[in-house]
Amino acid sequence: LAASRRFLTDYRLNEQTIIGRHHYDVFPEIPEQTREINRRCLQGAIESREKEPFLRADGTLDWVRWEVRPWYDSHGEIGGMILFSEVITDRVKAEDALRESHDLLEQRVHERTKALEKTTHRLEAIFNHSGDGIVLLNIHDGLQQVNHAFAEAFGVEASDCPGTSLTSYFEPDQAAQI
Repeated sequence: LAASRRFLTDYRLNEQTIIGRHHYDVFPEIPEQTREINRRCLQGAIESREKEPFLRADGTLDWVRWEVRPWYDSHGEIGGMILFSEVITDRVKAEDALRESHDLLEQRVHERTKALEKTTHRLEAIFNHSGDGIVLLNIHDGLQQVNHAFAEAFGVEASDCPGTSLTSYFEPDQAAQI
């Protein structure tokens, strides 16, 4: 009986005359399950889908959000159905692309985290097992961490060193040079 311009554009029907034609003549590719939904609607049901694939006769795949509901004549009898539909293919493609980007980003983060963990383990092994004294130093906050060799060389516990000044472990004349 009627169709909006948006409907004609979304379904690429602008060049066709559809008023007076049966819905299934305009869309012969409508699957049986959709035809069953339409039959239920003509018996009073209201049904909808937020996202449903619609394989077109030309082989293209559209994604559609839709709702069907009966309309009633002046005697309260069902006279037909009203179909609201919106082709959401662009939105679905954008969501898929976003999901793929997210998954790729997650994969990269996972790979980089693994690489960082591997590097961290290597550095910890060097730090903890070196025969040379090694310190991690923040110029403003003093020692952050010392290895076993440093603690042993200065006769201190490694756990007591954080926050102390590096120069406090040397004689005053050596401290000035350090």
